[in-house]
Amino acid sequence: GEIASKMTELSIPRVDLQSAGTYVCLANNTLGSSQAKSVEIQVQYSPVIESVGPRLKIRQLYGTKLVLTCGARGNPYPSFTWIQYKSSGLEVRGEGRDLVIERLVYEDEGSYECRAVNSILGQRHETKSKPIKVDVYGSPKVDRKVSEVYVSKGSTGRIEVEFCADPLPKQIWHIDSHPGQKIVINEGTSHAGYSVLNATKSGRRNCYVSTLQIREVKEEDGADYVVHFENDHGREIHTVRVKIGAFLGKETLIGGLIGGGMTLLIILLLVVCCCTKCARNNKARKRDQERSV
Repeated sequence: GEIASKMTELSIPRVDLQSAGTYVCLANNTLGSSQAKSVEIQVQYSPVIESVGPRLKIRQLYGTKLVLTCGARGNPYPSFTWIQYKSSGLEVRGEGRDLVIERLVYEDEGSYECRAVNSILGQRHETKSKPIKVDVYGSPKVDRKVSEVYVSKGSTGRIEVEFCADPLPKQIWHIDSHPGQKIVINEGTSHAGYSVLNATKSGRRNCYVSTLQIREVKEEDGADYVVHFENDHGREIHTVRVKIGAFLGKETLIGGLIGGGMTLLIILLLVVCCCTKCARNNKARKRDQERSV
């Protein structure tokens, strides 16, 4: 060690991390030396994040395992929280130095931040890491294999399927609604009253909506429609069961609303009349009772 002072008191003008350690006091004169006394000085300080990784930009395949690490020091030793930034806000994804995602899905894509926290003299200290950008790629995925939709006869029908993928896949709709005739339509094309629109973004990351439009819905359009999604990483097939219902025009809807409103008004008037009559009967009964007394 080195001599910090030769005075009876040791003064440290500005404590820093180098000030931590064991200090030994020893007195001596011409007759000898005293017994040594030691004191341990610990320096408390807010968290310092030294590393985060494995790197700041990660592109990884759907369904694989991802481990993010956060290296930090502090006194007291900090606790760790992992935050994911989403369009809907912040989401806590885990606690501890490592964040382990066993099976990546498209919703895991985004920016991640490690937060290291400790407390000194009752005051909370937090340090945030640089963001780690995670990009998930892979084959197309649809939440369910089969869905069901109702369209109105005589109207323009829209059949929508949400899918997720990176890169954006090809879309091919297979239509078997006409006996003996199979129609196959690619994205951005039309045939026999059917149109497949260009995919549009949905509210989720890497997710889109595929739309098949029927120009004028007929009874025979009630059938199973199969859409194929395919990119370099794989393929997904989804079936939509289309049910046909009666088309309600504006006049029918307005007439129904007016009729319903009139019925509700009549019921309310009957309730009011009954309540008024009951109140009058109660008053008359009460007067009769008072006279008899």
